[in-house]
Order: sequence, then structure tokens, then C-alpha cells
Amino acid sequence: MAEIVLCDEDTILELKCKVMKNIHFVNQYKWLIDAYVSDFFISGYWNKIIPCWRNKLEMMSPPQHCFFLDTIKNSDEETRTLLPLSMLAFCQCLNLFSIKRQSINVETTELQEILKSLSKTRTIKKSNENVYETLDLESNNCERLNNDSVSDYSDASSKTAGHRVSSGIKASSTLINHQDYALFHVFRRHVKPKKQHEIHRLAQGVSLLSNICGCKKIVDVGAGLGHLSRILTFSKGLSVTTVEAAGTHAPKAFKYDQEMERDINKVLNRLKKDGDQTESMTSDSIKSCDELPNHVVCTISSDISAGQFVKVLNDQSFGNELDFSNSALETDNTNFSSTNVVDRETRNDNFILAGLHACGDLTPTLLRVFASCDKTVGLASVGCCYMKLTCRSDNESNINQSKEDGYPMSQFVQSLPEHQLSYAAREMACHFADSYKERLKADGEPLKVHCYRAVFQHIITTLHPEFDRGAMKLTIKNATNMPFENYCSSALKKLGYDDTIPSELMRQAKEYLPEWKNVMSFYTVRLSLGPVVETLILLDRLIYLYEQGLSSVLVPIFDPSLSPRNFLLLANKNNKTK
Repeated sequence: MAEIVLCDEDTILELKCKVMKNIHFVNQYKWLIDAYVSDFFISGYWNKIIPCWRNKLEMMSPPQHCFFLDTIKNSDEETRTLLPLSMLAFCQCLNLFSIKRQSINVETTELQEILKSLSKTRTIKKSNENVYETLDLESNNCERLNNDSVSDYSDASSKTAGHRVSSGIKASSTLINHQDYALFHVFRRHVKPKKQHEIHRLAQGVSLLSNICGCKKIVDVGAGLGHLSRILTFSKGLSVTTVEAAGTHAPKAFKYDQEMERDINKVLNRLKKDGDQTESMTSDSIKSCDELPNHVVCTISSDISAGQFVKVLNDQSFGNELDFSNSALETDNTNFSSTNVVDRETRNDNFILAGLHACGDLTPTLLRVFASCDKTVGLASVGCCYMKLTCRSDNESNINQSKEDGYPMSQFVQSLPEHQLSYAAREMACHFADSYKERLKADGEPLKVHCYRAVFQHIITTLHPEFDRGAMKLTIKNATNMPFENYCSSALKKLGYDDTIPSELMRQAKEYLPEWKNVMSFYTVRLSLGPVVETLILLDRLIYLYEQGLSSVLVPIFDPSLSPRNFLLLANKNNKTK
């Protein structure tokens, strides 16, 4: 099922009610969300699950567990099973409080009309009431929704904030043999299949926003090697400036820009010789350009002001005076200097902010700059790495008080009790649920890996009580293809410990291994809550923009089985409220 989420004056009340319900639901299962599966045995998590759930989970096959991760589409006869009423209610809540992830084709008329509607000027009635008085009013409305049936609530949401869209605009995968053939071949060079899919879809969204805003200037923040910037430049005909913290990426990006310019000029020259018919067939795929992307090297802090951000873009020293000739990467013996970058007379023009999986606090920073900067007229942002967001609830003494919160952003969510999300919760929201669903369907040995890790946790906490679980990520390749003793030996060595394990301790530990299916069940049920947590983070961002007088929309644009963080947040200043 495909869905977009619109936040404007007509839907804001419903979205706030949904957030309140979401927080209430999350807190009902806070112990489960904050649990680490590695502590399954040492913390006795299986016994914390209610008996009727434990009994049912023990009866279910791994493929039947897919129901928790895909409550809408999973209807295969072989995976159907009768569930306890409380478990059915749990799954229904997962459905209600999570945004649907089915990707949408952004180039269809239906979605374009929805996005164009954001351009209509709206008026918010100003009120002197404080947040808590407003909350009282909204709570009464939410109480009314609480008294409605689940079906009534679901039907209401389909007419307002959560727009269900027709099957005609659902996006189909264009990957064939691990290549996205919807992209012209020059755009696939140096790009992995997942990234091909992402830059193809996001470029479509940015191009659509550019047309709506009437703006051809794009600032791509967190641009990496500039793959998105090249498709925006050479396919969409846009003028792009990239901002990237890693200085080592800029010379390589510039080299790729030059390669693409040469290759595209060769293709276009060949097409001219082949005749106008062939050229017209490809004119929408590749274009010549007057200027290559401009690469700015700068670390964007979370407390950067709009003026400072514009100064970074306008200060040519960030891009033009950098000499890459002595770097590890040579760019055809050409210094990346003022002779290589067009001095843009229109540097003070308006621009659109774009970010593809801008990590952690960088996405909230883009939202703040967009809301406060007069030069920004559009926003196209896909976030990721929620666990890296600055949150006061993590450890206030260790957080730089000058940094802006990455969550919550909105005053509304900040004012709600128990709105906090732990590091474990935000990390879980980044997990690849669709990938794990395929592992459940395959019903193979890899499903035992979480049990291996949980049993090893029993061993290491016995041998080394001082062990800090979060000190490093423990990954053992092909874990379930090796004897458990070898797995433990490899893990201990990787952690820097002696790999000797007393025989009695190993014997006790191996008695847990037959319980691998319980560990898998626990992991699956916990993982099912990830989309609910992600939805809370995303809706907080929509509400923040609304508080700044801006309507916005969330659109799932990537295939979630390829790119799990697939929600694109779109907004433009043409819809700024008065």
C-alpha cells in the first residue's frame, strides 16, 4: 500500500493526535524497544513476554513471523496463522502508527498535483495560548478519536494526512542484474546498485521540486563523491553546489565530473551524427552543461545560522583555493583551483537544499537552515542514522549544550510527556526490516546468529564482568557456518581477550543453543516496532516545519527492500503561511 503524509493546516491536528497515540504506544513497549537481543539470556527477556504470546510464538514457523514485519501485504496461505487477540491488536497498532513504505513514482500526475497544492498560501490563526493550553484542546480531540473504532480512525486518516494513493503511481523496481537501467550508462559508472537506485529516484524528486519552485540552483549537502550532483547537472540541467565535510572526497568528485563531461560530450557528438531521431530519444537522459558542480569542503555544525551557511556557499575559498595536486588522488595533474570552477555571478540567487541520507544531526540542521534562510526556496531531504541524533535524554552531562537537538525538533513533541527515545530505540529504527523478512522466508541457518550472540554474551559477562556491550560492534562473518566454539574464540580475539573458555562454562552455554527460535521470535517482535519509532521521528520534523509556517509532505520514493530509509521530505517556500 502506497501512502504520502501531508502536513498543513487541514491535517496538523490529526498528525499531532497520531504523534500522541504513537508515543503512548511506544511507551507501552519501552522495555522491549530498549532491550538488546544480546542480553536475551542474561536478562531473561523471554519470560517478560506474556504467556499467550510465548506459546503462540513457539508454535509459529520462521516464515509465519513475517506477519509482524509486513502486516498489510502478507497473505500467503503458508504463512497465515491464528493469533491471540492481544497480538492482533499489537499488529494493528503497528499498522496504524507506521507510515506505509511502498515506494511511489514521483513523476506521475497524481503526486505532482498533491505537491503543487502546497504552493497555495495558507493562513494560520495566531494564538496567545501556550503550548499546554493547546495540548488540552488537542487531547480532547484525541480522546474523541480514542473512542472511535479502529476502522473509523483508519478511514479518517486515509482522507486527510495519510493520503493512500492509487496503484498506478506505485514505483516498480528498475534494477536488472544489479544495475539500474533506467539510468543512462554514464551515471552508473563508479556507483553501486543501491546508490544508483537512490540517485535516480531522488533526482526525479529534486527536479519536480525545482519545477514547482521555479529554481534551478541546488545545494547538495553531505554529497560524498557527488553522484547525485552529476545526475542533477547532466540529466536534469540544474546548477549544483555540493557541501561535504570529508576533504578527500572533493578531488575524486571533481575527477568524476571531468570524466562524465568528456563521456557525455562524446555521446552527444555521436548522436548528432546518427540523426535527430536518436538524439531526441536521449535528450531527457543526458545534457551538456555550461558549468560542472561546484564542490565546497566544510563541516556543517548543528548550530550553524542561516547567514553562516550562505557565507559558506559564497566564500569561494572553500572550493577554489583548495589545492588537490598533492593529495593521494591525482586529477590529471590539474590543481582544483580558481581556474577549474566557474565564478558564478548568480551566487546570491535562491537555491533548493537537498540531502541524500544526510547523517544524524545533519538532516535536522538542513531543516533549520531551510526554515530560517530567505535564500532557500525548497527542501528535498532523506534522513538516516537516527541513533546519531543529539538527544538530551541520552546523557545530558555529555552533550554540548550549544548543539541543537536532533530529536525532538518541534515544540509540540518537546512538550509531551515521555516523548524521549533512547539510543537503542533510534538505532532499531534504522534496522533493515525488509531484508530480515527475506531471511525469515528462507528459514535457514543465518536465523541462528542472534542466538549465537546472546549465548556469547552469557560467556563474556561471566569471564569479563567489566565488558562494555556498547564499546564496539561485534560482527563475525559466516557465524552460523562455524562451530559455536570457533565463533566464541573468534569473538573473544576480536574483542582483545584470551580465547580460552572453561569447559564447564562452554557446556552450560551450549545448553542455550536449542532456544535459537525463541531468540529469533524476540528479535522479530522487537524489530516490528522500528517503523513506529521512525514514524515518530519523521512526524516530529513535519510538525517542526509547520511551527515555522511551512507545509510539507513525506513521500516514500525508494524501494524499501533496497534502501530502508526511503522517506523523502519535500517542502517549498511558496506555501509559507502568513
